[in-house]
This record gives sequence, C-alpha cells and structure tokens, in this order.
Amino acid sequence: MEPAPEDRRVRRTRQLLHEALIELSLERGYQRVTVTDILQRADIGRSTFYAHYKDKDDLLVSGLAHHHPHFAAEMQRSAAGEDTSNSVLEPMRAAFRHAEANRRLYQSMVGRQGAEVVRRLLPAPLSELLRAHLRALYPVATSDEQRLTVTVQFVVSAFLGLLTWWLDEDVPMPADDIHEIFRQLAAEGVGSFLAT
Repeated sequence: MEPAPEDRRVRRTRQLLHEALIELSLERGYQRVTVTDILQRADIGRSTFYAHYKDKDDLLVSGLAHHHPHFAAEMQRSAAGEDTSNSVLEPMRAAFRHAEANRRLYQSMVGRQGAEVVRRLLPAPLSELLRAHLRALYPVATSDEQRLTVTVQFVVSAFLGLLTWWLDEDVPMPADDIHEIFRQLAAEGVGSFLAT
C-alpha cells in the first residue's frame, strides 16, 4: 500500500531540511548556521520548520536518530560475522563503514565543522553497542563494571579521535583500511586487559 500524500510531503520536507543543514554545515560550520539559513536553502517556510522541529539542534538530532537503527544493525552484523579471536573491535569496523557510506553527513556533524551536540551524543550509542559486544566476548572480565567502563571509554574515545581526523583531513583511505590501523593500535591492549 502506498503511503498517504501527507506522509510523502512530510518526508520530503524533512529530507530538504536535513540536506540544507548538512550542506550549510560543510560550507560554514554548524555553529554559524541559523534556522533562517536552513529555511532559505531548503525553500521551506518558518511555520513548517517549527511544526516539525523546535530548533536546529532538534533537526540535527532527528537526523542522527534516523541513522541509529541502521548503524546498530550494521555493528551487530559485523560483530556476529567474525570469529571471536579477531573480533574485539569488530563493531568499530561497521562504524567506520557507516561513516564512509555517509561521509558528507559525518563530515558536517562530527568533524571540526560539526556540532558540539553531536560530539556529546555520539559516544552513548557507540558505548552501548560496544559494551554489549565485549560482554559477549569476555563475560567474566566484564562482570567488573569499572573494568568494562574503562575499556569502553578508551575504545570509543580513540575511535572518535581517529574518525574525526580521517574526516577532517579527508584522508583517501577506505573504511576497512582505517579500521585495520585502529585494530592494530588498540585490539591487543583491549584484549589483554580484559583477558587478565
């Protein structure tokens, strides 16, 4: 059954607003973009914008929320598809791949032109997914909440640092290659820390 015309219009409006936000953030940096700028770029009226969002941060967060289920499913598929001897950081491969597939979005929101709100929000879902993955691999070690929290904090912080550099410098390296570098740098330390 085909969606109602209103549903298509709402989706189209939201898509135009998200695309305008991404384009403007890449051009000027998120902090310099105003709601008026977004409205002009998307050719959408102010009342229409406020019928959907309370401000530009709300628009940004809704765009990220749209990607979260796909991102979580990719991370879980990635972790499940590898043999456990090499999978300590396997969920992060999916995160790099997701960033590569949505590079413009990530560059506009995570890199130096990005929003502080994203840098505050992004670690939580990453941490949650990694925490579940590590609990499955190391059930005994991860029963120590502090040990697990320290490990997750280390991995997510290192990942976000490398991801930001990769995006900001527009490094011409595929996601699997940057993940392999990340894995070589971090996996042995994480694995040995949780195995003790």
